[in-house]
Amino acid sequence: MANKEYLDRPEYLDYPGLKKYDDKIKAYIDAHTSAGTDVQPYDDSALVADINDLKNMDATIVGNLNALKALVGDTAVADQINAAIAALVNGAPNALDTLKEIADWITTHGEAASNLISVVAEQGQQINVINAKVDAITSISDTYINALFLTPVTLQENQTVQDAIDNLNEGEKLVLTAPVTEDLTINTDTVIEADGVVFSGNITVAETAEVTIIGAQFNGEVIVA
Repeated sequence: MANKEYLDRPEYLDYPGLKKYDDKIKAYIDAHTSAGTDVQPYDDSALVADINDLKNMDATIVGNLNALKALVGDTAVADQINAAIAALVNGAPNALDTLKEIADWITTHGEAASNLISVVAEQGQQINVINAKVDAITSISDTYINALFLTPVTLQENQTVQDAIDNLNEGEKLVLTAPVTEDLTINTDTVIEADGVVFSGNITVAETAEVTIIGAQFNGEVIVA
């Protein structure tokens, strides 16, 4: 009963209260320990250390709680959770505002979902084709623009087209106006402007060469070797 009374006292449950009762116990034991007996003096150092550890732990917990309170702010945690859920739902209809409802809908409408995925995939392929065509058009446009700034070179008297190609310098383009019947071999980067010109012979292009022939018609084969 006495212990119950002690526990009911608030001062017994705080650190100053524990220290006060510990001092009373120590004083009682010291007063009733006869000199010269085998009874050891009361050593409360371990108890005091434990009390100090608890006190430090309590201070740490209070600090953490204060940090959490500062982090959360004055808004209740429940309110923040509800706000996060509302942002996730983002106005979705009641029938589809949870992951379970969405999963059930997909299961029930599996065929429709599959068709939708197929349409999206098909549209994606068409977009890729369009992008490829746009890239090709852009590349062709760049080629024409670059060709405008090259120095035009025409055939000299008794000069073959092959000779003219072989003697082109960097920054020059070969301009042809008459049909080309001879076979040609192109080993270096070459630009030929030949609007409306017909190439009847075969053209062999080295794999490492970048060749641009603008506005021509080819009746022969173009071979990359």
